Amino acid sequence: MSLPSEYFKDKTVFVTGCTGLVGQLLIEKLIRLNVHRIFVLVRPKKGISPIERMTALFGTPIFADPNNNVAENKKISKKIRILEGDLAENNFNLSSEDQNLLTEETEIVFHAAAHVRFDDCLKDCVTINVKATRELLLMAEKMTKLSSFVYVSTAFAQMHHKLVSEKFYPASICPDIMIKALELFENEDYIDTFTQKIIAPHVNSYTFSKTLAEELINRWKMKLPVCVVRPSIILTTHKEPFPGYTSNFYGINGIICGVGFGIMRVTNIGPETLSDIVPADYVSNFILLAAWNQTQKTSREVVFNCCANEKSVTNKFVGDKSVEIGKTMPLKRSLWKICYTSRNFHGFFCVVELFYHILPAFLFDFLLILQRRKPKIVKIYRKIAKFQNALGQFFNRDYKFDNTNMKKVIDEVKSEQEREIFQCDIRNINWDEFWPFYIKGMRRYLMKEDDDTIEEALKRHKLLTIVHNFIFGVIYLQILYIFVKLLL
Repeated sequence: MSLPSEYFKDKTVFVTGCTGLVGQLLIEKLIRLNVHRIFVLVRPKKGISPIERMTALFGTPIFADPNNNVAENKKISKKIRILEGDLAENNFNLSSEDQNLLTEETEIVFHAAAHVRFDDCLKDCVTINVKATRELLLMAEKMTKLSSFVYVSTAFAQMHHKLVSEKFYPASICPDIMIKALELFENEDYIDTFTQKIIAPHVNSYTFSKTLAEELINRWKMKLPVCVVRPSIILTTHKEPFPGYTSNFYGINGIICGVGFGIMRVTNIGPETLSDIVPADYVSNFILLAAWNQTQKTSREVVFNCCANEKSVTNKFVGDKSVEIGKTMPLKRSLWKICYTSRNFHGFFCVVELFYHILPAFLFDFLLILQRRKPKIVKIYRKIAKFQNALGQFFNRDYKFDNTNMKKVIDEVKSEQEREIFQCDIRNINWDEFWPFYIKGMRRYLMKEDDDTIEEALKRHKLLTIVHNFIFGVIYLQILYIFVKLLL
């Protein structure tokens, strides 16, 4: 049995979704594993060319060289080959030369690209998540050196089941028919009218499209060395390349940032419902192990739930721990003190939302107008409210993900040194120790506040706390006064 690190040495790899968090971590780790070359598919975006986008990516902290080592920077540049293309187009709109390059040289494929917006239209989700997967599988059939093809899905693709097993689930509709049907209808409003009926029992177009993509992988499993990795809720990195790194506002990260900024005070999420969370580097490391595992004769598994399972925590733990740690390192730019309540308000959340979110948002914007500044808090909150409503569909459900196959792969790595290189055993994690790195990482990399601002932020947070307590004291006294008057 070969060692995982030996498997990747001098390999040629094709990565989609390289600008996303998982894609970034895969590329960074593959470079350290000394692969021969990494093909990355990048499209122009908002007038920025693929080369400019990748240059910006290599300027992010996980690729930054603290010693400004020119030789090391050239090594990275030499290993990366940028292919200009678009997942939404046939053959990804790649040139014939680039297509031939991929099919002749690629040995490992990591398909991590995805359309992840929960509120987007069905057509966009199917085009990027389903049609693009089919295009890549067809291309992979021509890859003469291919040894592994890993599709990065999501554990929530099947969360309408109380227990999500590591197996393929039948799709409610043929992926090819779904692709063809959406191509025939140009009017997206017409499609949106029937979306809920089409995607049922899925909660949104994203999870529906990921199920269809998995169906495609299932069809190709006899032709190609394919497997599916389903991560659950991805947080920051735990250790690699350093603790706390993220570029991802999705999921819990967005909620915690909203709490830290002082604009999210309550969520319509049951506190005792479980949150299956996993550090980002555990996800990328296991994706690499899954690719290696496809080459081992002892394994026949092709679906892996990259999840916490028995190490899951409650939503209450996430909220309470984040507030506890957040108060020791608040944001310098926060609008209000950190205060947060998580509970299932059922049909009464709109009332709570009015007093805790909507009215304060208008008040903050009014104060900005008085200062002759552009109002922005209401606009920010509308985005957060939309985001929170989408997340509520996930966090208010009881679910469990089996990760037996994942643990089998990890246990097959006998070398302690290799286990350290590909650290992803969630059974060994201590969430209490992880959480300070998590909060500090989001403060640093998402909210862009340096550690040297913490002392000043603490002083400001104490002042905001005094103002907060004074205002609520006045409100409670007023309520008490009215109550006494009514009694008398």
